This record gives sequence, structure tokens and C-alpha cells, in this order.
Amino acid sequence: WMTLAWPVAEPYPPPCIALLAGLAVAETVDSVLSQGSDTPASAPLVKWPNDVLIGGAKVAGVLCETFMDRGAAFLLIGVGTNIRNELPIEIEGRRVTSLSKCGATLEPAAFIDQLCDRLTARVHAAAETVSSGALAEVDRVAIESRLAHRGERVEVMAPGVVPVVGSILGLASDGSLLVKPEDGGGPALRVSSGEMRVVPLRSGATE
Repeated sequence: WMTLAWPVAEPYPPPCIALLAGLAVAETVDSVLSQGSDTPASAPLVKWPNDVLIGGAKVAGVLCETFMDRGAAFLLIGVGTNIRNELPIEIEGRRVTSLSKCGATLEPAAFIDQLCDRLTARVHAAAETVSSGALAEVDRVAIESRLAHRGERVEVMAPGVVPVVGSILGLASDGSLLVKPEDGGGPALRVSSGEMRVVPLRSGATE
């Protein structure tokens, strides 16, 4: 687990920060495992809103918050990555994996160094647009290209909202998840916070 801190003007991090950090983690894992676009089945993917998956199993998670100190705000980005952990196949019903299980042999300190460099570069490059609560289009496209479960049947659970079952269309400019409701009625829903899980197709249904 590691945490990086940056001074920021706003006291609360925009939702898109976690996705941007997730992209940096996925890119670092991709580099470490020497996997590219020619092996999409095992390429690291970003699971909205704050996880990174390899082959459908969680390898890392991101947590973002702000910390106030003497009137100054600091953005905290915490990243927990399974590097050499001895793990079961599932934890609380969710599949998990580690970099070592996927073939990585580097020392944890070496991974952290690479991740810090990539995460810092991503945050600095996106500082202007992120401070306004939006992703730069190039970043949105990059995250969307690694978006896990796109097109699959999912259930999205947002605070204060009845859970919605539908399929993931992509990401809005602010990092909100765009979901097409299964009932087919109305426009795509924009979900800015909450949880998402894959659900099986109904009996007799086809994708």
C-alpha cells in the first residue's frame, strides 16, 4: 500500500481522480508484466469506480480523498496492489490475484518507484482539467479503452437510488459511468458514485 499527496485548490477530489489513478496503475502493471494490446484477454483493466483487474480478478484498488492541514487542502491518492501476497482465489466472493501469480518477478520497491513516476506524471498532466471536475478527452478515451465489463450486463448501485441493471456504454467527461438500462427506456444513465457488479444474463436471454 502506498499514498501520495499533492496540494490542491479544492477541498474535495473530483470523482474522475480515482479513474485517472486507476489508469496509471493499469499502465504500470501492463509495463511490469510486459503485456500489450496483443494480449487483451489478460491486459490490466480499470473497473469503475476504483479497481484494477487482470483476467477479471482484482489486483489493485485506489482510494482518493482530501486532507486539510492549517487551511491548506491536499489530495491523497492511496493505491493498494497485490504484489507478492499469498492470496486465496476469492475474498468475500470476489476473485483476486497478484502480480507474482501473473508472472511478475520484480521487488515491491521497484514497482512502487514505477507507479509513483507514472501516477505523478498523469496527475500533473491532467491538473488543469481535473480541477474543473472533468477528464481531458485523451484521458477519458485512454481509460475507456481499458474499461472493464464494457457491454456486459451489470447492476449499478448508487447512494439513494434504486439499483439499475443494464449494460455499460462508456464514460462521461466527468468520469461518470454511462449505463443503458436493461428495460430500454429513456436515455443512458450517468452514475457518478456507487458500486457496480456483473450479473448473469436472465434465463433464455442472449447478449
